Amino acid sequence: MKKYIYISMIVSLVMLCVPTSAKAEINGAGTLNMRADYGVQGKKGTKDIYRDKKVSDDSKVGSEKNEARLFGGALESRREMLRKNLTMITARIEAGISRLEQIITRLESRNTKLASEGIKTTVSAGFIAQAKVELAGAKADIASLPETFNQVKEESASRTAVTMSADVKLTLEKNTVTLTKIRTILKSAKDHLVVARSYLIRAVQATKAVTPQTSTEIKTEINTD
Repeated sequence: MKKYIYISMIVSLVMLCVPTSAKAEINGAGTLNMRADYGVQGKKGTKDIYRDKKVSDDSKVGSEKNEARLFGGALESRREMLRKNLTMITARIEAGISRLEQIITRLESRNTKLASEGIKTTVSAGFIAQAKVELAGAKADIASLPETFNQVKEESASRTAVTMSADVKLTLEKNTVTLTKIRTILKSAKDHLVVARSYLIRAVQATKAVTPQTSTEIKTEINTD
């Protein structure tokens, strides 16, 4: 029966799924086309010229207002999409951390039993300690995500119609930097889990190497779905 615990642990480690990454797209652009037809033929008078200019200015302001609305809506949609994706990805990473911690608990319990029989488990314990450091790093990365996400700003409703468009575009540019930070954090968390898993595989092998052939063990399954 002793082989089952090691097989179970190794399978759990190999099948552990870590999301590679996290992605959010912005789509949205538009212009407002306006045309005035007064039914006047030939040379226009002063009032007509002024009237055309006023309509042209109104069209420009209307276009800017429409563009600002579209960019604002796109930004709000992007932020909400990012929030949902981060919630899902964070949950999966935390589940991965939990699975590895379960394996650590089982290994430490096994090593404690072996130590009580006078068997040295220092090699396995060393790998477990290194895995714990990596898991702590992954947890720190995940803990930093909410603060980083809060740097993703929505378009300010206090801006005027004329300046809103440029302001939203500037916000989008700043958010690009923040999104890069978020991707970096997620990659770091994933890398920590990959390294932690590799250490635990070596810890399982080290524990197995010092386990007496006559030892009996209890088979325990860990669901990695």
